[in-house]
Amino acid sequence: MRCKGVYVGLVTLLLFMACPPCSVKAQRNFLGKPGLIRIPSASYSEVRDNVFFQVSRMPIEYRINNFMNKPAEEMFYTAQIQPLPWVGVNFVLTRPIDIPRIGIGDRHLDLQFFVLNEKKHGLDLSLIVSPMLGSSFIDHNSVIISKKFIISSDFKLQGTVGYGLESVYKKPLKRFKFEDNGLQWIPKSMFGNFYLSGFFAGSQLTFREKVFFSAEFDSQYFNFSGSVLLFEKLGVQVSFLDIVYPTASVNYKVFLDKPKKIKYNPDAN
Repeated sequence: MRCKGVYVGLVTLLLFMACPPCSVKAQRNFLGKPGLIRIPSASYSEVRDNVFFQVSRMPIEYRINNFMNKPAEEMFYTAQIQPLPWVGVNFVLTRPIDIPRIGIGDRHLDLQFFVLNEKKHGLDLSLIVSPMLGSSFIDHNSVIISKKFIISSDFKLQGTVGYGLESVYKKPLKRFKFEDNGLQWIPKSMFGNFYLSGFFAGSQLTFREKVFFSAEFDSQYFNFSGSVLLFEKLGVQVSFLDIVYPTASVNYKVFLDKPKKIKYNPDAN
């Protein structure tokens, strides 16, 4: 699988060199970030006066949180905001289904730093960083590159390639029985976390900024999806993980300032 990820990533990266910059809206991945299905993108947004809320479901076969190595179907409740031009903040609440436990669920916070943007540098580049505190059941420190291509007045394409670290810099859990209990590099797999471990890549086809079709390799599986943006606020996505298992997510954009109504212009880039 790792070799497949390398090949897909290299092909996508080579395509990045061919086209001029353009602007296109991006759908959200299952964790609420700009992205495709399971992988994030490096998409940079100049409009920051909104907050995204999302609910998504992950089948047990493709669980991400994998709390305490106990397999379960998962529900993700996320909120995402970009308070500054160069950083996005993403909060995730995970609720494993059918696992009795105390509390509202596992909480996770990460930051996405937008290092380069396509208008100025020819491509988008960002870094996702998870804080060192807390558990590592969903950490996905990674570097991502995205680029957009104009196909026609109605269709645009975005390519994304990235690499996720396979280890995290954390203190080990007591059950690991390490001799050294200080901060150190630990394989994510010890926490039951296999999300974005290695190379990943994908592409997204957009029709009139309203309909999105995505295909990706998430470092483990090949996934496909279709989504639609309704009323400039409501996004609905249906995905097929590993081309077989269906899942879905719904996100809603809350405007912090009243948005100006923009009529679609097919001649605009």
